Amino acid sequence: MTFNHPLTKRWLFFLGVTLALTLPLAVAYFYLGDLLTQRECQRHQGQINARLNIMQAQLYDAKWDALADTYDDTLHLGRCEEAKLLRDTLRWYAYPDGRSFVEGIAVVNPDGGLRPSRLAAVIGDDGRPLPAERLAELKKRTPWLEDPWLPSYAFVAKAFSDDPKLENWQSPLIEAPGRLVFVVASAKRDSRGNLSAAVILQHSVDRLWRDQLAPASRGLDLWLVDGQGTQALATSQLAGASLKRFVNAGLLAKVLAGGSQAADKGQLGAAGRLGQTLDGEKLILNYRSQNGDMVLGVASRESDLGAQGASALGYLGVISLWSLFMLAAAGAIYTMAALRDEARTVEKRTLQRYAGTVSHRVRNDLATVLGNLELISRGRLTDLEAIKQNLDGTVAEALADVQATVEELERLSRGEVELARDGQLGSGTMYDIAASGAGGAKQ
Repeated sequence: MTFNHPLTKRWLFFLGVTLALTLPLAVAYFYLGDLLTQRECQRHQGQINARLNIMQAQLYDAKWDALADTYDDTLHLGRCEEAKLLRDTLRWYAYPDGRSFVEGIAVVNPDGGLRPSRLAAVIGDDGRPLPAERLAELKKRTPWLEDPWLPSYAFVAKAFSDDPKLENWQSPLIEAPGRLVFVVASAKRDSRGNLSAAVILQHSVDRLWRDQLAPASRGLDLWLVDGQGTQALATSQLAGASLKRFVNAGLLAKVLAGGSQAADKGQLGAAGRLGQTLDGEKLILNYRSQNGDMVLGVASRESDLGAQGASALGYLGVISLWSLFMLAAAGAIYTMAALRDEARTVEKRTLQRYAGTVSHRVRNDLATVLGNLELISRGRLTDLEAIKQNLDGTVAEALADVQATVEELERLSRGEVELARDGQLGSGTMYDIAASGAGGAKQ
């Protein structure tokens, strides 16, 4: 099939029209792709912000509730029974089933030792000791339940002694058997500002995660770090790598300073968003700080952002491609059918023109023959030499032309020649014969 063939030309024309019509679809496809990706990124960012805000508020509440309670207890030290005071405070941190937000409450002396009034979180929300059966169940997960205390709390006394104006304080993370803990404390000072005692609530990262942060962080690559750069938790390898990059880049001190400034203004802490690159892969890190003490971060792969929108766009693309394929197939079928009908029409009209030409040519040849015979029969042409010349010349030529026309019709009937579109059948006639150049004289 050559490019000059009618079917090829028609099909190429239809294909060009189809491709031209696909341009708006292609433009819309890529525009929608960018739009869906942006919308999905915005939606994802909104979800992360909402969940980070919840966890930031939980960290904030955990600290300030503890500071408020320990501060209230310092005001009542020496005015009421110390053990009852601590018990009444601790009960607000306990669930009815004996689980607790904290590991225990205690009073620290200036030398860093604990007073006998210390109380581990082995009471229910009613303030009563846990039943032995329930206590045994809880100890399976936390063997240190009844004795969560560190060897010394001199670090608490030192923090308040080093800063005479310091009223409350949260410690960095401290390694304890089987877990990380931190202490929230408030100071009681004498009239000269010297530390006379400190009330502490001891938290564990495990409980903080399990009871407060985990519900809002499902499916997130989340990490938590303290002010010293100690990793509290990382929910995935990606989160751990993101935290390491964050600390190594020197961003921890900057974010904590911003958190302290935000806390001074009555805010929960600092909030921000920055880019990271890990092994050539681009990440988006959203972070929140708990005042100036801890930083919480969520890492997200850029390739994962907008994935849902890209998936929907992929379905649209498949539907569009199938639509174009069906359109092209329909165009091909229609083009072939139209060309077949046109070919029949052209063939019919060509045969009509060819029949007219043949009849005209044969009629002229017969008229020549009959005219000469009439001249001879009426005696108008009596000279034998003249008669012979007419018969050998004009009459013979006319009869040869009739013979050539008959031969052309025979070849046409046998399929040896085809009528061309322009109505030519042979170079020697008014028609173009594709298989032979023979033919009669032109008329």
